[in-house]
Amino acid sequence: MYGFLTRRVRKLAKWLVLLSILLARLCCFAGPAPIILVQPLDATVLNLDLATFTVVATSGTTMTYQWFKDGYPIAGATSAIYTILSVTPSDDARYYVKITKAYGTRQSGSANLNVLFAPSITTQPLSKTATEGQTVSLSVNATANPSPNYQWLFNGVVLPDAKNSKLTFPSVDWTNSGAYTVIVSNPYGSVTSPPVTLTVTGSLAVTLTTAAFPIPDSSGFTFQFSVQPGFTYVVLASSDLVHWAPIATNVAQAATELFTDPAAINFPRRFYRIALQ
Repeated sequence: MYGFLTRRVRKLAKWLVLLSILLARLCCFAGPAPIILVQPLDATVLNLDLATFTVVATSGTTMTYQWFKDGYPIAGATSAIYTILSVTPSDDARYYVKITKAYGTRQSGSANLNVLFAPSITTQPLSKTATEGQTVSLSVNATANPSPNYQWLFNGVVLPDAKNSKLTFPSVDWTNSGAYTVIVSNPYGSVTSPPVTLTVTGSLAVTLTTAAFPIPDSSGFTFQFSVQPGFTYVVLASSDLVHWAPIATNVAQAATELFTDPAAINFPRRFYRIALQ
């Protein structure tokens, strides 16, 4: 009986050893988690082009896939290949995939998608009015990849040193008055802002000269004043220094202007003011 039990114990021990070897081989074959052979790679594509991320993995059993964008699962992205048919700047992100089987989950390395696109202006420049000597800035905001270049123009002429998103005048004068545009560009395109106007106002000195007639003649009262050329000026008149009314609007053609008020002969006295528009 003792010998019989010994033989049974030996036989059972032999089967246990064989079973242990088999289980060890099965564990090695199945593995605790999938093995990634090829990681997803970074991609750089043009706006509206196609982008593809691929992972290659191995496992002893069926695997499932789930792709993520910046840490959030992507609906429907459940295969070894994830494709974006028409990329936009909003797709510029970090992508990875989790591969799962019955024995565990493996996460891939991250791949970055870099979307290249032409500039787009997000905040347009604004027209401004300033007085002589003020510091004034015109600015534009734009988005682009790679980062854009800037070129400002004054009345359609390139300003050689104006190559930033902000154009600053430390102390404006009448020569800065005019229309400004900015071209925003990178290797993939360019966009030009609509023109905006910078208007610089200053002090007008109204000075009677020998060319003026202090007593109205048949043509009216004429006087001379100084103004920067190109400025629009308004002549206002009053008979009591309280109530003022505009009587003429003109654009200065020279540094000095002669103005005649033909209605002056109808008033015993009349006062004048000059205002810049």
